[in-house]
Amino acid sequence: MLLSLLAADGAGVYIYGRHFLINVLVTAAVCAVLDLVLTVARAERVEPFDVKGICTGLAIAGMVSPAADLKICLYGAVFAVCVRHITGDIFPGAAAGYIFAELSFPAEVLRYPRPVRLDAAAPDMLIRSGDLAAYRDNASALELLIGRVPGPPAAASAVLIAVCAAALIFSRKASPAVILAGALPVIVSVMQSGAAGAAYLGGMYLYVLVFIIADRDYLPQKKASRLIYGIAVSLLYMMISNISEVSFPIVYAAILAAPFRFMERAEEKAAKTVQEGVE
Repeated sequence: MLLSLLAADGAGVYIYGRHFLINVLVTAAVCAVLDLVLTVARAERVEPFDVKGICTGLAIAGMVSPAADLKICLYGAVFAVCVRHITGDIFPGAAAGYIFAELSFPAEVLRYPRPVRLDAAAPDMLIRSGDLAAYRDNASALELLIGRVPGPPAAASAVLIAVCAAALIFSRKASPAVILAGALPVIVSVMQSGAAGAAYLGGMYLYVLVFIIADRDYLPQKKASRLIYGIAVSLLYMMISNISEVSFPIVYAAILAAPFRFMERAEEKAAKTVQEGVE
């Protein structure tokens, strides 16, 4: 998961340059350090190779506009790690951190630069989230697939994210059942708008689906439960899309569907109690 997130963020660094690289490195470092501090403060066991904090920081930086100030990414990082420790991993920390940053600083988070290096760009290069469709309508299918379009930096390339998804499934770090069930809106988009519509939807949608929603460390054990969870994500996404005008409904769907990740917890707790009684 760490390597896949580094690859996705690295694509954004290649396009946008030094400013985005600083956002990525500092946000990941702050998440890692704060996660360690809160773990020690709660008297919990520190895992020496736990990279969940780093992954959370990489995901947040990858979703926030590459032109955003570093402090915005840091606010989202602090909120994400606190949510993780307060709720006990009920809600995906990266999704919660991004939503906090978006709602707190919508003008900065939802204004994207054209895909050029930020240190060489004109000051009037930013494009509002609501105007992205007009720019993407004029882009070629290849530009849409490889991410040479304005948008979230690490989520722009649907092809790269699809490759990462395949690698995570092969290494058993992502659930294929959740990804397939969660891809229902992509299928609907293909049927309605063809490949261009799927590419437009694919970047941010696939990024959240693969790196946040389908992470096996936070999923039910049974395949049927994972399938239900993936379907819930799809249905919530389509419902949010129809009743609201948020820029990326999949992030909100990830939060609303989070309780489905714990469908087996009561059953597992009961079985553990019985086992302890037998012992």
